[in-house]
Amino acid sequence: MHLRWDGPFQLARSHRHGRKIDHLSSVETDFGLYQVYAQHPVYGRSLVFIGQAIDQPFAMRISQQPWSHAGDTDPDLLDVYVGRMVGSETITRERWALDLSAAEILLVHAHAPALNATHIREGPGFRRCAEVRVLNWGACAALAREVSGLVWTSAALAAQRQDPYRQSDLLRASHLAPL
Repeated sequence: MHLRWDGPFQLARSHRHGRKIDHLSSVETDFGLYQVYAQHPVYGRSLVFIGQAIDQPFAMRISQQPWSHAGDTDPDLLDVYVGRMVGSETITRERWALDLSAAEILLVHAHAPALNATHIREGPGFRRCAEVRVLNWGACAALAREVSGLVWTSAALAAQRQDPYRQSDLLRASHLAPL
């Protein structure tokens, strides 16, 4: 799936100049995933949270979070990036929500933001995430451009346990392959 990221945005109560999160309130387009960056007491300035706005626009969902626990109580020091799922084919709302949830699980597990406890310790479920590949476009900040469910699920263990190719097997297969 493809996520197009935009940002940074500041909280509405921020005194910094720039785009404010409260403008992201369209009931048509302002849904998806979001990332929050703040000054963390251990990790310094870093990605501290990845969340989803599936049933509420970004502005409403993000404003509900108590960002004072982000390590910074100063709203001027928080930056938010929003990611919207994009594609050329029309999908159902249910599929859209399932795909976004799977993307959130993978991104949280792969990046381990300090304030996300869920999905970090245990790996993403094979059934839900093994076939998922998230491509991050635009202003994705510190996120990896690509995150694959194959790498972060139990499917990776099977791939890691495979034996390396042997030259004798490659030569034998070359003689057996049709021209």
